[in-house]
Amino acid sequence: MIEATTIQKESYKDMEDPALQGQGYEEEDEELLEIFFDFIRESLLELLKLIPPDSRRLVSDDLVDTAQMTIDSIVRATYYMDYSQVLRLLEEWEKSIGEEHKKGTLDRERFLELFNVYCRQLNQILPPLQLPFVPLA
Repeated sequence: MIEATTIQKESYKDMEDPALQGQGYEEEDEELLEIFFDFIRESLLELLKLIPPDSRRLVSDDLVDTAQMTIDSIVRATYYMDYSQVLRLLEEWEKSIGEEHKKGTLDRERFLELFNVYCRQLNQILPPLQLPFVPLA
């Protein structure tokens, strides 16, 4: 099992996030953002718990399905929040997992590489999200 770091939350009032600028925040908006970010964090941390410890084994069909369903559930929440940049990134991530699996190259290490790449990009788009990175090797 992969250990995940504790994620600290930032205030959403003072965000200078281009994906969120110009949207006039109310307390309800801040609460909704917090729920959205918590949902993403919790979904991805749960996904990490399913990754097998052996780095040479290919990821199972079940894990690929679960990963794609997890990302798809975040996609649906992102539609609701109307973040097109995040939506495109998540769809790309979901597609990458499927393509790597189809090519037979999706082992634990590659899965975690993709996880880190896309989490890093999500953190850049939505800085308060603060998703963890998983050490490789």
